[in-house]
Amino acid sequence: MRHAGCPTPTIRPRWLLRLLGPCLFAGCAVWTHPAQPSAAFADDATACHQAAADAALASGRFDLDAQNAYTVCMQRQGWELQER
Repeated sequence: MRHAGCPTPTIRPRWLLRLLGPCLFAGCAVWTHPAQPSAAFADDATACHQAAADAALASGRFDLDAQNAYTVCMQRQGWELQER
């Protein structure tokens, strides 16, 4: 006798690629700064994430591209994104 509950979920390769795709390429670039040690990265990254969140809140546009705002903030602080 089968239980008439939820159907068995199926995993589609396309969905899996969407979920894991960014993880596969996460190590392709690194942030570098010519004048600051890498230990300063965490403080600057936290400040930029907060600035991106604040910008979205202040503008009322919650569809604001937070990753782009974060990247611009890091570049303004002197960090450079270099491909590996």
